[in-house]
Amino acid sequence: MNQPTRILQLTDLHLFSEEQTKLIGFNPYQSLGKIMALVSKSIAKTPPSLVALTGDVSQDYSLKSYETAAKIFGNFPCSIAATMGNHDHYSTFTKIFGDPSQDSNKMFDLDNWRIIFLNSHWPDHVSGKLAQEELDF
Repeated sequence: MNQPTRILQLTDLHLFSEEQTKLIGFNPYQSLGKIMALVSKSIAKTPPSLVALTGDVSQDYSLKSYETAAKIFGNFPCSIAATMGNHDHYSTFTKIFGDPSQDSNKMFDLDNWRIIFLNSHWPDHVSGKLAQEELDF
């Protein structure tokens, strides 16, 4: 019997370089810690096939916030796929997670599935959008 394909998908982490910094009254590191405690229990027997970080990893564009996310999720015995959201910073993001515009960082084949990640980052805007080249892809 085939095992199910499991994907751990997290979005909108909004991490800062300083772990005590709050965003609208919440500490993103404390929230992530609580989520990871729940995740650890649920995947103890069956780890995911892929960890998907689907945008807004960082709130302050700091290298440290991206490094922290990579460190936390780098302990999983599977690939990490990350795509940018409207709050991510292109050059800092790519140093840690690779260039989200490259096909190799947009498509992941898992068993009978092809997972496609589209980048909604819109430079110099708070909101996000899917550019025509993303839709064409």
